[in-house]
Amino acid sequence: MRRIFLFSIPIVCLSFTPFLSYDPFNVSKFFTISLFGSLIVSALFLQRKEIARSPIGGHSVLIMSFIVWGFISLLFSPISLTDGLFGVPGRHSGYLTYLFLSFYMIAAMYLSSNGFPKNFIKIILATSSIAVCYGFLQVLKLDPVSWSSPPPAAFSTFGNQNFLSAFIGISLVASLGYLFTSKPTKIRKGLFLILILSSLLMMYFTKSSQGYLIFAFGVVVVHMIWTKKSKKYSKYNKFYVTIFFIGIVIVVLDVLQKVPWNSFLYEPSISARGDYWRAAWRTSLDHPIFGVGPDGFFDFYRLNRDFTAVLNRGFEIRADSTHNIFLEFLVSGGVPLFLIFSAIIYSVGKSSLDYIRKSQVFDPIHSGIFAAWLAFLIQALISVSQISLVLVGWILSGILLGYDKMSQVPIPKEKLKLKGFAVVGLATMFGLGVGLPPLLVDAKFRQGISTGNASLLLDISDDWPQSSDRISAIGSILRINNFPQEAIQVLKSGIEFNPRHFEFWRELSLCPGISESEKLYAEMQARRLNPSGTN
Repeated sequence: MRRIFLFSIPIVCLSFTPFLSYDPFNVSKFFTISLFGSLIVSALFLQRKEIARSPIGGHSVLIMSFIVWGFISLLFSPISLTDGLFGVPGRHSGYLTYLFLSFYMIAAMYLSSNGFPKNFIKIILATSSIAVCYGFLQVLKLDPVSWSSPPPAAFSTFGNQNFLSAFIGISLVASLGYLFTSKPTKIRKGLFLILILSSLLMMYFTKSSQGYLIFAFGVVVVHMIWTKKSKKYSKYNKFYVTIFFIGIVIVVLDVLQKVPWNSFLYEPSISARGDYWRAAWRTSLDHPIFGVGPDGFFDFYRLNRDFTAVLNRGFEIRADSTHNIFLEFLVSGGVPLFLIFSAIIYSVGKSSLDYIRKSQVFDPIHSGIFAAWLAFLIQALISVSQISLVLVGWILSGILLGYDKMSQVPIPKEKLKLKGFAVVGLATMFGLGVGLPPLLVDAKFRQGISTGNASLLLDISDDWPQSSDRISAIGSILRINNFPQEAIQVLKSGIEFNPRHFEFWRELSLCPGISESEKLYAEMQARRLNPSGTN
């Protein structure tokens, strides 16, 4: 399990399929996390007795309750089952993704001893280094991939410069304490300095301030822990803590443009967060128990946005994320899922602070991981759930939960027996069965668009796993390219699949060939789902 776990991290984070799929980033990451996540589940199953006897049993129950209620909300929420399982294309943050992430967290808890946290830091640092190298290829115009619409900055294998910047920042913070694990050699110091400088330079080329803020925050947190444990400087700790919180207040005020100087950190996207959060809150009030399902906010943003959001962002702008991890779970799984997730976060924070308080000396590995976890949490409060970032964040959570409890627990090493091979084989088949279909459908969708093959697009609309967003896109493409009857067929089947999807009704109302009564009914349904917009 340890080897599979560590090997999977760079594979998931760096995987992308630009020559195969329409979505070159997230669908491949979903495939890899499904495959390796299934193997992790099989390993946990084979060691279930040892885990049950270990000190992490209580935390495991809490995480399992997250899995169970997430499934209950999937069944009883208004979202279509397939949309909820796989999530919105381009995000893939549905139930299955969080199912595998939850088992990654449990595995990280169980493995967080015998040097595993240190090995994790090495892996995440190597992964970040590869991402940085590819980012420099993009900066130097040496990218082997010819992107049809490249972002205006380096994005590496993440598809978005903000994600790359945040990932680099979190990785650097996690590795801050690594230099202190033993007396560093000059070569080690030099290589680490080169890595830090090159990473900071890459953050500049991403044109995103997230990485700089995360790195600065992490440095301060690690330094505060070090001063607290230092006999020489511990007397200054209260002063450092005061300066730290004053700095946070200044940063927040600067971001919100509430400072007497011109803001350095404000970006127009900051204002959009308020629009998403108000719509998310209204959605949660309407569905407080089961929520609207994983990634269900996509179909409810237009319905619950206010007129201020329309004025700020326009009639046509849609949203597929609340841009806040707590609101995301409140909307997707209702108050119960929000409370369970909050309890997990509280447990991680409490376990970490308890360990820091009782430690007699500075623990650089724990300090770096704790600072990186805090940095991830802050980033997750204002951003979407991107698979690579969330994977790292949930692994950090698991390591911190088990760091103290599992430190003295020996993990047995056993060879796989015939039963074990059978379990691993079934898990591999399950992972392929879950992760491969979305990748294959997405690849066929790319082929259909690039060739303009109407019959292929028509076939894809029925392929499993179906997706509301992809079906409506196919209907729109067919309508625009003068295949009205095919478009009507696709859109009507889409309405049967998910009648709450606004794009189905709007596209149907625009199709030539439908009756006047059908057109009026489609327009009425579109207005119902988008009361503050236009058709």
